[in-house]
Amino acid sequence: MFGFGGKEKVIDKARRLVISGKPEKALEVLQSALTGDESDLPLILEIMHVYSSMGHFKEVIIWAKKGEGISRETKEHIIKEVEDLYYGSNKPRELAEYLVEKRTEARDFDGVWEIVEVMDREHLAEIIQKENAILSNIREKEKLSPRDRMHFYMTGLCYEPLDTKKSMEIFMELLQKAPEEEDTIYNEIERINRNLFGDPYIMITLGRLLIRRGNLERGIEQFKKATERSPQITPYAIEVLEEFSEKVPETLDLLSDLYIKTGDKEKALQVLNKFRGKAAIKKYEELVRTNPDSVEALQKLAYAYLDEKRYEDTLKTLKRILELNIDVLNVQEIVEIVERVTDNPDALFIACDILMKLEKPKLAVDTLKKAFAISPSSVDDILGSLKDVLSEYPDLVEAVVFKGELLAFKKEFDEAIETIETVLDYPEGIELAKEVLLKIYKNNPENSKSAILVNIINLKTDPERSIENLNRILSEEPGAIPYLMKQLDTWIRIKPDYIPYVLKAYASFPPDAFPPFVLPFAIAEAYALNGDFENARQFYIKAVKQDPNRAGFIIKAIRNHPESQENFLLLIELLILFRMFKKAEEVIQTSIKKFPDITRELVTVLLTSVERVGKSPGIYSILLNLLNEHGYYEEVIKYGERAEDILPRGKRGDLYFNLANAYGKTGREQEFVKYLALAVAEDRNLVRKAIDLIESFMKEQEVSSETYLLLHSLYRDEREISKAANALYMAYEKNPGIGDAIIEDFKKLIDIAPIEASLYHRLGQIMLSRGDGSGLELLQKAVRFDPTLREAVMESLKSAEGTPLESNAILLRIDLLKQEGKLNEVMNALIQVYEGFPEMRQKVVTEIMGLLQKIEVTPENYRDILKIILEERRNRVIVEFVEKLVKNYPGVAKDIITLLDEYFGEEYPIPLRLLKAKLLKIYGKKDEVVRELREIYGKAPDSAGTILELLDVDSPESARLYIDCNIQIGNYDEAFKGLSLLGHDDRVAYLQELIRYSDRVEYRKELIKIYAVMGHWDRVLEIGESIVEQDERDRALLYLAGKDIHVDYNVLQEVKEEILRERIKDAESLEEKYKYALKLGDEELISEVLKELPEEKRVREAARFEIKNGRYLVALKLLNGLEKDADVLKMMEVCASRLGMKRLLREIRTSLTQSGEVAFKEDRYKGGWKMIQPLPGR
Repeated sequence: MFGFGGKEKVIDKARRLVISGKPEKALEVLQSALTGDESDLPLILEIMHVYSSMGHFKEVIIWAKKGEGISRETKEHIIKEVEDLYYGSNKPRELAEYLVEKRTEARDFDGVWEIVEVMDREHLAEIIQKENAILSNIREKEKLSPRDRMHFYMTGLCYEPLDTKKSMEIFMELLQKAPEEEDTIYNEIERINRNLFGDPYIMITLGRLLIRRGNLERGIEQFKKATERSPQITPYAIEVLEEFSEKVPETLDLLSDLYIKTGDKEKALQVLNKFRGKAAIKKYEELVRTNPDSVEALQKLAYAYLDEKRYEDTLKTLKRILELNIDVLNVQEIVEIVERVTDNPDALFIACDILMKLEKPKLAVDTLKKAFAISPSSVDDILGSLKDVLSEYPDLVEAVVFKGELLAFKKEFDEAIETIETVLDYPEGIELAKEVLLKIYKNNPENSKSAILVNIINLKTDPERSIENLNRILSEEPGAIPYLMKQLDTWIRIKPDYIPYVLKAYASFPPDAFPPFVLPFAIAEAYALNGDFENARQFYIKAVKQDPNRAGFIIKAIRNHPESQENFLLLIELLILFRMFKKAEEVIQTSIKKFPDITRELVTVLLTSVERVGKSPGIYSILLNLLNEHGYYEEVIKYGERAEDILPRGKRGDLYFNLANAYGKTGREQEFVKYLALAVAEDRNLVRKAIDLIESFMKEQEVSSETYLLLHSLYRDEREISKAANALYMAYEKNPGIGDAIIEDFKKLIDIAPIEASLYHRLGQIMLSRGDGSGLELLQKAVRFDPTLREAVMESLKSAEGTPLESNAILLRIDLLKQEGKLNEVMNALIQVYEGFPEMRQKVVTEIMGLLQKIEVTPENYRDILKIILEERRNRVIVEFVEKLVKNYPGVAKDIITLLDEYFGEEYPIPLRLLKAKLLKIYGKKDEVVRELREIYGKAPDSAGTILELLDVDSPESARLYIDCNIQIGNYDEAFKGLSLLGHDDRVAYLQELIRYSDRVEYRKELIKIYAVMGHWDRVLEIGESIVEQDERDRALLYLAGKDIHVDYNVLQEVKEEILRERIKDAESLEEKYKYALKLGDEELISEVLKELPEEKRVREAARFEIKNGRYLVALKLLNGLEKDADVLKMMEVCASRLGMKRLLREIRTSLTQSGEVAFKEDRYKGGWKMIQPLPGR
């Protein structure tokens, strides 16, 4: 096929050179013989051999790739040669990589596996890294080329020995991008599955492809085996299977199993929703087994059981749900399930338990009734469940009646009737009980109890027949009387609406058939319960007449009636009637406590029964108390006088007390005091009540000294000395004429309680009011014994005002205020003494000065204090006082200045003038502050330091004072800083003064700068040349002053600009400021200045500025709006000339000629029309 020609000789020569140890020379010979056609193949193969023998395998690959490019046929020889070299050279990695790529291209995946299986893992990882880099570049392509697919295959194949999961992912990614590769990929997965049998990732990928290709059974089986062998792979298997869940229903069975296995309950439930019947039950049972507390899983299982009519299992499952979360169960669902059950009582028992836990006892009972209907033989089990219901709901009528029915079914009639009796007091229980009782009666006619109950129930609906039947039962069975009377009595208590019918029945009963007392007592009870107390009273009396020994029984029975006013009144009347006075008293007291409003009716009962009472002290006392309570004071007096003879001595205390109260309420104070004194004399236990009565009496009306004296004695007896003292004092207030006696009583009280402060307080008040100086000593003693009385004592001291004792009273008040720590009030009192008692001023001034540091001075109290300090002319104290005050209350500064001016006028001492300056500063009067400080400086230059502390430098005047003060104290640098606010003349003067005191070079530099701004260039030269250490700025100023020296151009321009800006700052007119702004060329500044000029001037100068900057059209528009004087015409001429407006130019020049002005001629050599003059100097 290939013609070697003379190249065989070249090959022989090369081989000889290799044998002789000259492989490099052999390579030169071989390479020099290459011609670039197919005949080069033997040479290239020989070159590859030589390089291989040298161990240069990279060069082998390079030449192999060169040989591949010759033709398709040479490529096969090249690959074959590389394979020979690979196996003959101990499988070098470079050749392995080349062969992997070539075999991958040829889809020889077995051949690739043969290499990669034994390849060094590190080398394999390097190949994968390279391939991944290539894949990252081609993944975004919409369509893959054959070469791109090769890289996918090669990457997947190289991953196979290292990471089967990654390998499978690469293959599936290729499948997604190139579906036509499915067969190839499927064959490769089958192949690698055989080589790596049991690898879970390969099995899952194989299963995936099998399902995709329609081989569902084998595909799903692969998933099952993979997850069984390697449980940890389950999540990955689920992820893959989820792809088929919608389109391939056959996968759901395994997918649900895997969800359950991994505990993914939510997804398991989603899949299981698609299952039905027994399959669903099986799945849900497994899910519940792994998730026993999952309410949702249990619900699904319950519904699955329900679909299969497995009601008992359904209810068992629902019961389990109930234990976990009671809120998820729907009562209606349970009811519907119960309705479906037809033959399984056990299921109904479970339903009953569920309904009880859902707090639906009536439904639970209905369920048990259905169980009984289905299976009567389960009666014992039903009774057991019913017992559980009744243990929680003992008053549930349906349950009780159903229990009675079940007991009757078991022929336990007595127990059944006893059970039913318990529900007869419920309205809904009557009809239910009636039906059961009728059944009992029919099944057991000999049982009279059921007959009695049925007829009692029917009394309201069929009274005639029921009464007839009850009478018949009485005649036939006398032994039934106790049961009959018990039931009738019970019935009227639980059913008051039956009372009229029961009374009718009682009336029909033959009295001879009953033992004595029984029937009239029963009738009385019925009347009493019906509220007919008059008839009740008559029948109670009739009953007692039949059996006098039963009076106590009647009383006990009435007491058991529902409590009401009427019932108590009946009971009291009967007790009095039966002469049971002691019990009557007890019941009266109880009735009053229970029903406070009963007293009025009670009075009526007692008054109507008073003749029966006779001389019963207890009843009389109760009557008087009630009359007193209801305000029947005249009746109290009337019956009280009568009772005085009935009650023995020693027992009349309450009587006298009630009489005292009655006399007090009717306004008879003398009798009030008399009987109240008798009451406490009879019974010392009434002292407290007597005190309370007097206190309430005093609230209603004015009382005399006698009442206060009685109250004083009562308080004294109770050892309430303070109150006794107050009562004595009030007696003195009412009648000062008995003052001596009251003072004696006070002394007696002091003997009883020698350290009771209130005694000294009240006695001191009395003595003070009588002008007796000992009152002050007593008041001092009161405070010593009880410091809490200070306020009251101070109030008492006011009574000394206008008397000879006033000054001493004030001093005592000051001492008390000090004790209280009320220093502000002490100050007020001292001021009062200072102003009111001149002879005591010297004494109190010292105290006032001492207090100043302790009290809080406020805008409300400072004036009086300040006036005293000013009056005393204590300058240091004035300063300290005012400074402290204005620090807290700056708003008073103005008022203080006014006060100071009133006292000092023009004769201010220096400290106070400084104080005034501070106040003016606080008040915000800056100019006045500076004037004051200037005056101070003029009079006392040594105050310069203090002045500086007060001075705010924000004006030329303040700056001058600032500089003067700093020069005075030798602080020249600070003085220098103050120059910035001054004008040039002042700055020059101060700088010259500073230079006299200090030869600092900064002062001279600042001076020549100011002279430059002022245009005094001779002074700039004179002083500037004297500066030894000149900087560039100094040299620039000298240059501008005319000195012929070299200066930096940039610095020169900066200095020029600074001079112009200073001149602008100091310009006295807008025109001057505008002139300098134009020279400076600062457009922003020029615009600001222009805004300040008058309208016509502003537009004219704006146009001039626009011409200067070459904006001729803008300037022309501005000039058109102005009056056309010579200046405007000349500027318009310049604009027209520059803009080439020849016609306009002619018109303007004509106007200028006619007005006698010279037309503008452009100077082309000097830069045009010049509007700005050069700077002074240079």
